[in-house]
Amino acid sequence: MLNAGQQQLYAAMTGGPRGGGNQPFRLVDETGALTGPFNAMLLQPAVGQALQALGAALRYQGSLADRARELTTLVGYYATLALQLRIFRVPGG
Repeated sequence: MLNAGQQQLYAAMTGGPRGGGNQPFRLVDETGALTGPFNAMLLQPAVGQALQALGAALRYQGSLADRARELTTLVGYYATLALQLRIFRVPGG
């Protein structure tokens, strides 16, 4: 059961542009639960709300063409992963 903050975040994600239209992946599963990182955002609704708003602004209010935006996202994830691997590498591992 979701608390009030979680319900607001769920509604913002599923009711906005991310939740409708032709999406490359399912936002919710067959039970109505959010999938992937969106479900994890419900653990801290205030942080999740900020991340959701930022993601939606970048994806739906930007001026990049769809293909350029997706490529930029992939490069950003790759760079972030590389940084995390350097930061969290186990010494001697």
